[in-house]
This record gives sequence, structure tokens and C-alpha cells, in this order.
Amino acid sequence: MKNIPKIFLIIIFFSFYAKSKENNSTSVFRNDLKALIGDSSLQGCQIGVSIWSLSEKRELFSHNSQRNFTPASLVKLFTTYSGLHFLGSEYRYKTNLYLNGRILESGELDGDLIVWSNGDPSHSENFVSYNKIFSDWTLVLDSLGVSSINGSIIGDLTYFDSNRWPLGWSWDDLQYGFGAEVQSLNFNDNSARIIVSQGVRVGAVARVRIIPNNSYIKTLNNVVTVGNKYVSDVEFYREAGSNVVELSGRIGFNEKRPIKKILNIGIDNSGKYFLYNFRDHLLESNFIIRGGDIVIDRGSGLDLSSLVLINSQNSDSLGRIIKIINSKSVNLYAEILLKTIGKEKTGIGSFEKGLEQIDKVAKGIGIDSGLELYDGSGLSRMNLMSPNAAIELLSSAYDSEHRNVFMSSLGRPGREGTLERRMKRSKAKNRIWAKTGTMTNISNICGYVKTEEGEMLAFALFFNNYTVSSSKIRGLQDLICLRLASYNSKENE
Repeated sequence: MKNIPKIFLIIIFFSFYAKSKENNSTSVFRNDLKALIGDSSLQGCQIGVSIWSLSEKRELFSHNSQRNFTPASLVKLFTTYSGLHFLGSEYRYKTNLYLNGRILESGELDGDLIVWSNGDPSHSENFVSYNKIFSDWTLVLDSLGVSSINGSIIGDLTYFDSNRWPLGWSWDDLQYGFGAEVQSLNFNDNSARIIVSQGVRVGAVARVRIIPNNSYIKTLNNVVTVGNKYVSDVEFYREAGSNVVELSGRIGFNEKRPIKKILNIGIDNSGKYFLYNFRDHLLESNFIIRGGDIVIDRGSGLDLSSLVLINSQNSDSLGRIIKIINSKSVNLYAEILLKTIGKEKTGIGSFEKGLEQIDKVAKGIGIDSGLELYDGSGLSRMNLMSPNAAIELLSSAYDSEHRNVFMSSLGRPGREGTLERRMKRSKAKNRIWAKTGTMTNISNICGYVKTEEGEMLAFALFFNNYTVSSSKIRGLQDLICLRLASYNSKENE
């Protein structure tokens, strides 16, 4: 917080430690907040603030709270609350393996392997080893006496529609892991890590490793190793519809502490990515596969009732998945959940049908304006949200049967997630639950704060189109959160 002007620190000092009634009164509380957001360096920045006492059901502070802002990942709050509302915290996804054919005495499957899922996102290191399901299936096939497959590995992706991205996503975001495509068959967050390490000497080409290790993704490596006095600058580019990644730039050389850069790459055709890695696992286990990999992503799909189900795996509970969505802000899981809501409620697994259901939830809790959503994660810059709409959602979630699951899904200072490095040394770190929303020149945060007296507050802080450093905005938001934690409503104005 070194970029925060001294006047802000003085305000917080007096707010926390001054003992007079005046310094703890609501009027001084409001003046403190006005001073914090009134810094001259923030001129031109669009700021929206709404603070509510959930204990007393009243507004404590408001600034542009009815105006619409780009919410970024705050959209996930509406998606996850709607998921709990419609599906419940114990909802689980499935991934099934079927046989289409018969097993001969020779150990050959005279037919195909069929993979089907209703969107399970949990084949990821956020939950278990991403290869666990393949290891399990290998054991199942081995127990059935199968050693070769005289057919193909087929993925039925028709539980969701074939649209992989929502409206308003920037095309250049799609090559990154945070812009991963959405299908009903998902593996390793539909992404891969490319680790670029220094070469054997200065002037040598950098070394490249792909995790998971596979040849589905190919690299063109033009990264050169340079002396450690240079700044490492590694970039990548993956053309839409391709899984060839071009690496360029330079990486420093340090003999004692080797330098490496980790790149998170989104992949094209996640269903085929799943099948490709399943095939690799079978081949490594000495299975013989004579057919290819086939993806069915349009039409009504296969008649699963005519197939032989040999293994079905359930995901973790939706409550656990939502915790990852909100605390780590995983876009893919939020978009999967959006399509799932649409499928479960209307029979159509599309972004549009999911958004229709979220709109019903919003109107049901009293939001008639200040909310227009185009995706479930917040990556679309077409989304709009007002601070008041965010507060309505937080208030309704707090009063609902899903309060504990919803609150526990939010980030906490000093704990794994988007708040891991924020407010972690403050006295209030165990009294803050929050979700961040971040894009270029956008930094928002909203959630709950419990005051020292035990009063519950809901807050929404929107900062759009700023030109100062993002670290300054985050520091300012943290100071506001700490000021909220010190609020004492029992003192008279």
C-alpha cells in the first residue's frame, strides 16, 4: 500500500483508534468514505459505492449507486447464487463411459468407446489429478478383459449447444486460459500450461515443457536466452481454430536460480482434447486402438440407452465447485454453470437460456434495473451492473437458505484465491468475505464485512476507467474495507 497518500492513512488511524463518539459516528464514517474516494488523482475514474447494514436493513453510504458499471467477475455472484437457487448445493455433474459393441475372447472390443458428460468441470487439478478419470477407466477396461479397441473413441458433447463462447468476449482473450471455450466434455480447465525455461547458455534457445504432456498442442519456439541483466519478456500467440502456439521473446539466464515463465494457454476443441488425452493414457497402458477420435457436438447425440454403461463418475458438489468459481474466479466453471442452469430448467443448454433464468432470479429479488448480463463469468465487456444491484444480490443471498454456502465461497484475506495477498495482516482479515472483479482499467470488489461489534454490512465498490495504477485502486479498496470493519452503529451521530 506504499502508493496510498498519507492523508488516507491518517483517516484510517483516527477511524480505528480515536475514542470519541464523534470519530465513530455515522456522519464521520460517511465523511471518511467521501475523503477516501475523493482523491484528485481519481478524477475521470467512474466510482460507484453502496454500503448497507444487513443487521439494521438500512443504507449507510451511497455514491453513484444507481449508475451502471462494467462489473467484470462480479457477474459470478449472480451466476453462482442462481445455481444454488435452481440446483442446490448438492447438485453433481456426471461423466460416463460406455461400450458400443462386444468384447471378444481375444480381449478385443469389437466396437467403440463412448464418453458422455453433462458439463463436469472437475477433471482438473482444482479438484483432483486431471488424469484420475483416465486411470480409473483404464482399470475398468482392464477388469473387463479389454486389451484392444477395434473402433473409435467417441465423445458425445450434445448436452450443451455448440456455441463455445458468450457474446462480448474479445477475440484476443480466447487464446488464454481465462478465455477457455465451453463444452460439455472438459479436461484440465480446457487449457494447458507451457513452461518456458532458460536455455543451457546465453544465446541458446529456451527450453519448453507442456503440462499435461501431450502432442495435441504444438509449439514454435523462438524464445532466446539472454543475460540476466535483461528483463525476461516471453509472449505467445495461438491463432483461432489452431493448437499451434508461437512463442517469442527472450528469457534471462541465472546459473544459481534458473529462470522460467509459466504461460496458461486456452486450447481449441476441448472435447477432442479430452479424447486425445484419454487415448494417450490408454496407449501408455499398452492398449491398442485402431480407430480415431470422433466428436459429436450437434444434433440430438447418441442413443445412450442402447449402450453399455461401464463407469459413471460424479463430480464434487456444486457447493464445492462454486467455492472455486468465486474464490479463484474461474471463468470456465461459471460459464459451464450458466449453461447447466439453462439445460436443467428449460432443456436447452445455452448461454441465452441460462441468462434468462438468472434474469428471473434478479427480478425475483427486486432488481428491475441496473443489471444487464451477457455471460456468466464477467469476461464480456457488454455486461452492466449497478452497485445497488450488487447489494440486492448480497442481501438476498444473506437472507436465504444458501447463506453459509454462498458466503464460504467468497474470497478471504490471506487465504487461497483472489484476496490471498490483500488485507492479510489486518485485524479485520477474518471478518471480510468478498468477490473481486478485475479487467484492464477496471477493479471492483463487493461482499460482506462484520464490524467489531458484530454488525453485518454488505458493500459494493466499483472503480471503472481509471488511469492510476491498479495497486493504488486495490489499496484504496482495502482501506475502505478496513474502515467498514471499524464502523460502530451504536455511537450516536
